Amino acid sequence: MTFHSAVRRALVPAVSVTLAVLLLGAPPAQAAPDDAALLASAEAYLLNENSLLVDGKVAKGVAALPVAASFRAATGDRLVARTQQRDLDTLADVHFSAVSTKVSAAGPARLDGDRAYLEVNENTDYTFTTPGVDPYGYTVGHQLTFTRSAGVWGLADIKTVDTSGLTAPKRLTDAEYREAQRVTLELKAGLQKAAPTRAAVNAAKTSGNGVFYDYNAMVSWALYYAKDNPVDYTRDTNDCTTFVSFALSKGGWQEVTGFYQNDSAWWYNCDWCAPRHSYTWGGAVNWQRFAYNESRRVTALSNVWYLALADVLQYDVAGYGGVGIPDHTMITTAFSGSTPLLSYHTTDTRNKPLNQILAGAVGQSFWALRT
Repeated sequence: MTFHSAVRRALVPAVSVTLAVLLLGAPPAQAAPDDAALLASAEAYLLNENSLLVDGKVAKGVAALPVAASFRAATGDRLVARTQQRDLDTLADVHFSAVSTKVSAAGPARLDGDRAYLEVNENTDYTFTTPGVDPYGYTVGHQLTFTRSAGVWGLADIKTVDTSGLTAPKRLTDAEYREAQRVTLELKAGLQKAAPTRAAVNAAKTSGNGVFYDYNAMVSWALYYAKDNPVDYTRDTNDCTTFVSFALSKGGWQEVTGFYQNDSAWWYNCDWCAPRHSYTWGGAVNWQRFAYNESRRVTALSNVWYLALADVLQYDVAGYGGVGIPDHTMITTAFSGSTPLLSYHTTDTRNKPLNQILAGAVGQSFWALRT
């Protein structure tokens, strides 16, 4: 969430990603729309897409959802985007051994002649081949549209509800994909170069040796509440910075009283207060001004390569808020090999690989901050 104003620009330009197509299968047995049948078809379709990140193939034994003729091009683009991302993951040495996708209805289907509308929540987890790492997972809402043709209901549109802009697959042009490959290789080399420094910081943070804050508590809280477990506070509509503020507070960041619009204040009072918290608690740019400019609780890293446990990454979401200021806030919660994994809300996400975040935010500004 962004409340207002400009702030220092920084660190690392984002990435981009092109390739092949797959899909389609048998129509459902029923021509009439049935909520359970539409839900099962949507789950099969999304599992097919997601399986491409694991082994480059659609899910074995899963009947894919028929798609409306008007949606075939978009379907092809989504599948290409998934294939592109898998190839970039391979380039980054990020690998998954399995994926699980479950889809639940957020309400009953709404019918309008030969069109049906269904809101769903997708819950997906990818298992890393790296042992002992919590899965990369997310929960995200989709608004699905189906159309009926010759008695068969086919998917006609998917709108993903995601303010961060990092979940919905995006097909990259050839030029963007070449740039994505270049940046992915640069990131990989940078992470390897920074490995000794990062390892020393991680060791100091997790051992508590000479470090003031309890970084283990920050990471444990963020991993637990990133997805699947409801937080014990009233969420903001765009909850990313509030989520990170709570994680930091669990590790010892002390609240600072003051006028709720002041950058020098940082507090979360109560669920019934108006406002519930200071701008700096829930606004990405406001939090950065408090943490970096006012309290000096964070320092700027020269590159995302140096992100360590409980460090914060922010970026400027394209088309959201102002240009050149942070709109989205994430916290580093684990590593797969040398790749930092980040957790965040608004789309509840645990342990998303950094290379995927860069690929999903083409041409945007990033801020990497040591806590």
